[in-house]
Amino acid sequence: MAINSSPSSSFTSEESICPVPRNALVFVILLGLLLAVLFPVFVPGLGEEDFLDYWSASRLLATGGNPYDPIALRTLQYTTRPQLAAESGAVFAVWNPPWLLLIFLPLGFLPFDLAVPVWMFCNLLLIGIAIIISWDMLVESPDRRGLRIALLAGFLFGQTLIDYGIGQITGLILIGVVFSIKFLKSGRFGWAGLTLLLATIKPHLTYLILLLILVWSVRYGHWRVLGGMVIAVITMGVIMWAIVPGWILSYVRLIMSLPYPDIYTSTLDGFARFVFGFHGFRFAGLSIRATSCGRGPRLPGFHS
Repeated sequence: MAINSSPSSSFTSEESICPVPRNALVFVILLGLLLAVLFPVFVPGLGEEDFLDYWSASRLLATGGNPYDPIALRTLQYTTRPQLAAESGAVFAVWNPPWLLLIFLPLGFLPFDLAVPVWMFCNLLLIGIAIIISWDMLVESPDRRGLRIALLAGFLFGQTLIDYGIGQITGLILIGVVFSIKFLKSGRFGWAGLTLLLATIKPHLTYLILLLILVWSVRYGHWRVLGGMVIAVITMGVIMWAIVPGWILSYVRLIMSLPYPDIYTSTLDGFARFVFGFHGFRFAGLSIRATSCGRGPRLPGFHS
């Protein structure tokens, strides 16, 4: 359904929000706990590869250090997992926006061996909740069998298994996008802006979604979406400043020092450079978005 600009057409909370099936949620929680307990015992090292980078930065933040200091990161990573750090051959600083470190701060207070299973549980829980909510938004009536199939397909999806196995944080981005869509459909635009903050953790994955919602919000005057996002950014920035007063300069130095030509991101350009050595798709996404803005963005199921 295309966007309807008529002010008389609007989604209500009752129309857009379905109760989350408790049985499915309980299943996801139990599965997450089971895997978080068993995998560290029977599959040592699972969930540690990328998680070490995020944990080490949050650990420095939790202990009063500078999470953007490459020397401190290198020392901590080699002390925590010397073999894993040596295999990587380099120290990867967390270049994501600083609110990721605030979200991970509780894990930074935990030792690495405990933080890994805790994140494995949280990661699976986030993915499971995102699948459940997405299914509820797509179906008009409860369908337990369909939900079970959706959960099975989501958990066994190749990229889900890869991200879970290396300790990636894509679940945070996914839950942020799903909740934002849910709030947009129910007319709670301020909350949609707040939850969109999670989608900015990896902007190279979500910039098309962010641009689409930005253009749609401006076009139809839903300034609460932008306001909610601005409030979230300012709040996180102030909290980060209270913990690390010099975080802005440190973060800017980190961003400026990144070897961008050597980084392969999960985009069309990253795929083309990795497989074919071709650099012509760097701004393909922005070009596609720009050519479609003239006709006005269309968000299925959304009304202004």
